[in-house]
Amino acid sequence: MTDPMGNVIRYDYDANGDLVKVTDQEENETDFIYAEPRRPHYLTEIIGSLDRPAVRNEYDDQGRLVRINNASDEFLDIVYDPENSLEIVEDALGNHTTYEYDPRGNIVQQIDALGNKTFAEYDDNNNLIKLTDPNGLISRFTFDQNRNVLSRQAPATVEVEPADLDISHYTFNNSNQLTKLILPTGASFELVYDSKGNRLAIIDSFGSAIESLSYNKFGDILAASYGFGTSTYIRDEFGNVTVSEDPLGIITTMTYDANNRLKTITEEGITSTFDYDNLGRETRSDFGNGIFVEYRYEGDQEDWISLDAPTIGHVERHFTDDGKLESWTLLDSGDLTFTYDEAGRWEQQIDSSGRVLKNDYDPAGRLIKVTNTSTGAVITRRYDAGGRLEEEIDALDNSTLYTYDNKDRLKTVTNGRNKTTTYDYTDTSITITDPLLRKTTVVSSDYSVPIQTQYPDGTKEQAQYLFANNLQEANNYPTLLIDRGGRNRNFGYDSFGRLKTATSLGSSLYTYDYVNDDLSQITSPLGETLNYGYEDARRNLTRIAYGDKRSRVQDYGSDNRLATVTLPSGEIISYTYNSAGQEESRTATQGGTITITYTADGNVDTMTDSTGLTQYQYDSAGRLVGIDYPSGQKIHYDYDVLSRVEKVITQANEIAPESVTSYTYDEVGNLKTVTDPNGGITTMDYDNADRLVERVLPNGVETIYTYDDLDQVESIVHQDSTGLVLASVVYARNPGGEPNKITREDGSYVKLNYDEALRLEEEIYYNPTGALEEQILYTFDIDGKRIMKQTSFDTLTYSYDPGYQLVSATRGTEEETYSFDVDGRVEEITREGSILTLDNDTYDRLVQAGSVNYFYDGMNRRVKSTIPIERNFLVAPSMGSGLDSIHQIIDGSGTAVAEYIYAGMTPLLRLEDNGTVYYLTDAMGTIISLADDNARKVANFDYDGFGNLRSGTGAGIPAETGGDFRFHGQWLEQSTGLYHLRTRDYYPITGRFLSRDPVKPILERPESRDPYQFAYNNPLIYVDPSGQITSLSEINFARVIQNVLRDIRRNAIGEIREA
Repeated sequence: MTDPMGNVIRYDYDANGDLVKVTDQEENETDFIYAEPRRPHYLTEIIGSLDRPAVRNEYDDQGRLVRINNASDEFLDIVYDPENSLEIVEDALGNHTTYEYDPRGNIVQQIDALGNKTFAEYDDNNNLIKLTDPNGLISRFTFDQNRNVLSRQAPATVEVEPADLDISHYTFNNSNQLTKLILPTGASFELVYDSKGNRLAIIDSFGSAIESLSYNKFGDILAASYGFGTSTYIRDEFGNVTVSEDPLGIITTMTYDANNRLKTITEEGITSTFDYDNLGRETRSDFGNGIFVEYRYEGDQEDWISLDAPTIGHVERHFTDDGKLESWTLLDSGDLTFTYDEAGRWEQQIDSSGRVLKNDYDPAGRLIKVTNTSTGAVITRRYDAGGRLEEEIDALDNSTLYTYDNKDRLKTVTNGRNKTTTYDYTDTSITITDPLLRKTTVVSSDYSVPIQTQYPDGTKEQAQYLFANNLQEANNYPTLLIDRGGRNRNFGYDSFGRLKTATSLGSSLYTYDYVNDDLSQITSPLGETLNYGYEDARRNLTRIAYGDKRSRVQDYGSDNRLATVTLPSGEIISYTYNSAGQEESRTATQGGTITITYTADGNVDTMTDSTGLTQYQYDSAGRLVGIDYPSGQKIHYDYDVLSRVEKVITQANEIAPESVTSYTYDEVGNLKTVTDPNGGITTMDYDNADRLVERVLPNGVETIYTYDDLDQVESIVHQDSTGLVLASVVYARNPGGEPNKITREDGSYVKLNYDEALRLEEEIYYNPTGALEEQILYTFDIDGKRIMKQTSFDTLTYSYDPGYQLVSATRGTEEETYSFDVDGRVEEITREGSILTLDNDTYDRLVQAGSVNYFYDGMNRRVKSTIPIERNFLVAPSMGSGLDSIHQIIDGSGTAVAEYIYAGMTPLLRLEDNGTVYYLTDAMGTIISLADDNARKVANFDYDGFGNLRSGTGAGIPAETGGDFRFHGQWLEQSTGLYHLRTRDYYPITGRFLSRDPVKPILERPESRDPYQFAYNNPLIYVDPSGQITSLSEINFARVIQNVLRDIRRNAIGEIREA
């Protein structure tokens, strides 16, 4: 047989007329063997093009197939018992599955290798009408005379009343095409066809078209609409699309070869070309912009075995004889190998370092054990008769139990502390009852679109969407979100489904423009713009034009990786990469060169920068276990079998004594104890909802935490062993969760008010007698910039240049001024007669503030400062946190002057030669007091809402450290009054960062558009410890519930799609 390209497929037959060989267009041969002498036409073996036996069949004396062997010699044996209508299939491990048939050949019973039975019943037309699984869950089906399904009942036990059964109904036309689907909730979909049977539309019960199609006379689609505009198609005589126009008006042309394979695609002047081998496998894709992908194959196999591309490098993969993936070879992480058991199940994964992940299965083929040989961690699972997960046991024998209701839905989850969460359902709601018996209900529409969440305190969140159903991904297109405080966010979309407008909580309207599908401009309510340009052939982001009309330019190499960044000042950062695509070096006009090497696993091995060589170490499981710094400082991590940090060990230098901090955890991972380097033990206790309720420090200071129904802190009381209160905070909150009153231990308090955008608008301070101390009023423009601050003593008026750059704050005849460099960083602050000069390097790092010089390593960690004192900072991830934090400071002579111990990402204590200082915090992590070894309060702090110290008593910042943790638990530099939030520095006097946010604005949160704003102008509920991402300060009940419900809603959407 000759194909349209002139390539020949040859078929050879033996004298019996049996096909014995097929030779394909690439001269690959497949042989067919007939070696059953008593049955000359019985196929016994197929040998593939790689000389591998693909299939071997064996027959019994009656000519029945009794064994099937695949290319990997994995076999199935079949035993027949026709007198009892049974068939037994045995795998290579000896596991039996038994099938019982009725006289018409329908399977009526299946018994798995564990003896679990599934039963089936059929009507007279052999339609399956009842299926009973091993748990007694029954599914029922009805059919019309043409065998179309008319109804489907979801699984349920016999205890479920008929009125409570979930039944979907189906209607068909005379051509046996589905015309209507009614879900158990009553929601429906209608399908419309033309006289030729082409589907024209899918319409929901509101009359909205989910899909609209039109056709030519051959039944080929000529136009299609899926909610956003219409795409049109021109086709050739073979039905191939030759011209398409999408809803944006972009025209794409296509050509084909003689085999109707796509040959070229031309879009916006760029032509992609596709090449194939004689078997029709794609061998090269050239995208016309310097990017290409080449593929290589083995024999007649459909799966490629090697891939080469400038953006990916060289990738290899290999397959077992029967086509299962056997290995990957990646340049950045070495080899990954897979092995399979005799039944063909994935048994082991082995990486290039020899680390093994092993799976074990029960006789029914269910995964019952996962073993990580490098960590020793073993996870075991137990299932019920129907295969539902009943129990999972971690490597420390902590058990999580699952139960299900009589409609096969998750009913309870009991964690390792024996605390149970319960789930209850209606057709359109899910109620979750936590171990404290708090109930949260999510209400969905008939189309399973979530529209309301009601929390235990009675507050609600509500949502409206552009679409009514999840077939159109309604969750991705909200038009209105109402939070628990009754504040609205509104969203609008253009005709192509792109987010066009978004409002802040205060109804300030931001608009978005696009080039094709790429965001091109953000416009604020006052007309501030941020522009993005895509000026190369690959539509990479090449230019960012800020509101000050200056631009950052990005160029890409032939491998499509970022090659250079040119700042508005003309300073340049250049990047190089190794063959695996990993960043190998980075060179800046100011900031020097950074070079990085990698391990075979793709982890950073060494980093060389202006501070010297930093060496990383990993254990056999690939976990980071140590960092050696150019200063001589070292840090080491030990892990438990669950890969939680068990010890943090620091050293000032190679011969210095080790400083060891140890951690233990409870059954569900809550931090239980912290043993500091002096042997002091901090203990923590949790309530049934895993909320920290008590902490006892080594000095005997006890901290008591109380919470509201949404896990928001109500009070924190720090007291000594006699009950004497050292520090405390008590919160009263609005329905939205923001505090409206905070009371301190001496009875003084502050009342708080917010504007409609949830920005802090007013602080009113009262002394312990209730007398007014101070009132602070903040006023913001509709772009969210602070334009006025009024206190009981004076008024400050703020002025800005384009680009959100604060240039002055005027108090009567006095003026504070702020100057920016051309790269958008504050370079000079003039205030109250003093000038603070600031300098940043090309990497946007603050390298000088006044007389203080700062030095950074290649990971942008501030590791050293000089003048007035030299400090070397050991900066590394804290336990339980991905954030790099200060663990140790040494002076110029290499002597450790302070060690810092953490509980998670929260600083717990500071160790010094003259004793230990303990940090006592409020709900935001702000240090409000310090206590010494004897449980005496040695300092007390009171801040305004943006972190300015209103009053402070007692011990200050140690001179030898030059800084300490204060507002939001972040590092305050004493000499400058600046908070170092890792990526950027924060100036509490203005409530703004000194440089732009490197992260792109979040379109759904348009208040993030101001690149200098801190914590959305409300540090009483938001934090930004990285200087890049603003987030809520507390992981509260509402957020945990939303995570649980996301999975449940996903399952509901899946049911709709399946129906």
